[in-house]
Amino acid sequence: MRREPAPGSAPATSGCGWTPGEPARSLDDYVEAQIHGGVDLGRDVEALVADPSFRGTACGAALVGLARRYGFPLHWHRGFVLPVDRIDPEFRGPAIPPLAARVLAGFGRPGARVDAALIGRAAASVVTEPGRWADRGPAAVTLQHLKQLWHVLVRFGEAY
Repeated sequence: MRREPAPGSAPATSGCGWTPGEPARSLDDYVEAQIHGGVDLGRDVEALVADPSFRGTACGAALVGLARRYGFPLHWHRGFVLPVDRIDPEFRGPAIPPLAARVLAGFGRPGARVDAALIGRAAASVVTEPGRWADRGPAAVTLQHLKQLWHVLVRFGEAY
C-alpha cells in the first residue's frame, strides 16, 4: 500500500521517521526483521533509501533500475565519509581501525576516505575471494567487523 502525503502536509518520510535529505545516524533504533516467504518489490516496498557513494556505480544503477521497474521512490541520503585515521577504536572495538586501513588500501584510491561503497566492495570480496581474508579467521567474523566499521562511519563520519 502506498502512502500519499496530504496536500500541505509535512515532508514525506520513509515510514521510520527519516525525512529525505536529512542525515540518518540511527544505529540502534530500528527494527530488524526476518521475512519467511516471498517479497514482492512492487507491493511490499514503500521506498528505498541508498547511500550516495553508490551513485555512478553498477550497484547504484541496479538500485535505480529496481525503483523504476517496481514503482517505488529511490532516495539518496546525504551519506558519510571518514578518514581512516579518525576510526575510533573505542566505539566498536580495536579490530576496526586496522580493518579500515586494510579496506582502504585494498579497495580505495590514494587519498580516499571510507564510505559505504568501499565497505560494500570489501564485504563482497569476503564472499567472492575468501582466501584474501583467510588470515582474519571465519568469514562471518570479518563480515561482522565490516558491519561494525559501517557503524563507526555512520556515527562519526562527515556528511558528503
